[in-house]
Amino acid sequence: MKTKDGRFQYQVIADWRDPNHPIDEKKPHKKCIRITGYEGSDLYVRVPARINDLPVRVLGHHTFYESGITIQGIDLPDTLRVIEAEAMEFCVCLTELRMREGLVEIGRNFLNATQVSEIDIPSTVEVMDRPGEWESSIQIAEDNPFYQDDGYGIYWVDQATGEKELVAVHHEKDQKKYTLAKGTKGIADHAFYQARDLEILEIWSDTSEIQDGAFTVLSDPELENSFSWSKNVGRRLQVELAPQSVEIEDDKSAAEWKLDKTSAAEGKLDKTSAADKMIEVGSKDVISLLGCILIREPGRGKNKRNWRILYGGRDFQGDISSINKALSQTGDGSLVDSIAREAFQGSSIETVSLPLSIQYVGKHAFRGCHLKRAYLEEVDDKETQIDFPYEHGYLMSQLMEGFGRNGYRYDFTEYDTSILEGTWIQEKLRMAVSRLRSRKHLSQEQEELIRSRIQKDLLSIVSLLEEIHDGETLGDLVGLHFFNEDNIDQAIALLNGTQSRELLPILLNEKQKLKPRPFDFSL
Repeated sequence: MKTKDGRFQYQVIADWRDPNHPIDEKKPHKKCIRITGYEGSDLYVRVPARINDLPVRVLGHHTFYESGITIQGIDLPDTLRVIEAEAMEFCVCLTELRMREGLVEIGRNFLNATQVSEIDIPSTVEVMDRPGEWESSIQIAEDNPFYQDDGYGIYWVDQATGEKELVAVHHEKDQKKYTLAKGTKGIADHAFYQARDLEILEIWSDTSEIQDGAFTVLSDPELENSFSWSKNVGRRLQVELAPQSVEIEDDKSAAEWKLDKTSAAEGKLDKTSAADKMIEVGSKDVISLLGCILIREPGRGKNKRNWRILYGGRDFQGDISSINKALSQTGDGSLVDSIAREAFQGSSIETVSLPLSIQYVGKHAFRGCHLKRAYLEEVDDKETQIDFPYEHGYLMSQLMEGFGRNGYRYDFTEYDTSILEGTWIQEKLRMAVSRLRSRKHLSQEQEELIRSRIQKDLLSIVSLLEEIHDGETLGDLVGLHFFNEDNIDQAIALLNGTQSRELLPILLNEKQKLKPRPFDFSL
């Protein structure tokens, strides 16, 4: 039940467990306060330590969302244990935040769209959710046992094993090359999100637990709203691998683990270089190949371990089959079988060819790309073409999720449904044409539905194509025999009325084929 105490809205939690002070199972759980909202116009806000003699333990999601636009400073009490995700989001004037000892958990994007330039993390904080996304400089208390800072990388430390996980980097520091700390077992989701300047990352061969999205990078420091996915343009990130036995300070040894870019561009590995050796050592976990970052994962089939593309870089040109050709030199039969979430996000890629080995494409793998064509390789060396509505990123991301569903190589259900729903736009027309031209995975029933929808709206489609000057799609419709003696004159009359010079010749030429002129014997 929510209630109000002065400027703060709150709820009483009866069974909340304090993560900083665990409660004996035999004793009843203590009641506490979760703040849910704020109403006021103060420039500086002090969150109370207690309300109705109960300790304030939780600062809830979007606490200051409604009335925090003018707040410049917030002081949190030492009773607080948890800051939930986006608690202070859109406090656009906020520049000062004081967090005290006793705080245990900080949620994702809790300072999103604020002006706080530096965050001092108390020694008691055990959990930070995706700190790599935070736009503020992060300063960890020296006596915090859960997090370590080497000057550029921020690591979470497993208290039981001592193993480390990189969770964020100091994006405010201009650093081109970085070597992971020894003992780093994993890299967290969005760890390099704010690494705008980093170009080379050296990873130890035993760094195996790398999460999807770890290498998604926000590149442009001038982004007006860095939290806006639509403006996340991505960048290239080169990865080098270092075996455990080689000291990174040895320049000669470190140089041996660089990829031969000349041979790599051709989808081949130079046997005279160390690139093939790099695969041999890195096959335990991670490799950098053709500008992409790959991680080894358990695959399908007996004793087979296949690869997942974690990061595709900005300049990759879409021939994933070339990666498989390069991998074939390892001789173990491994292939790329999946593309991770956000792998090619913001890339300049426009066309991608996906080999038969691809079984799964993660969410938002191509978000922010102007992906116009995708090709699915088939067993008979032919390709099934998929056209994506590249100006509609959300729809595109949904369509890509058709991989790995229901046992099919690609499930076109969502794709075909999107064609038939709503009004016609250029991208949907291209999608429909693509399906009708590549009918291998198109049922007769679905083909008839798509054809009947186009046939019904043919004149309005012609009008749309004339408006956007898309003669290519009109030519495709002609080739698919949508125009006949009954409707072509109407379409020509429509284009005559618009005085179209680009599309009209296409239909006039088709009319000649449909109604050839009788031979004039008088000549």
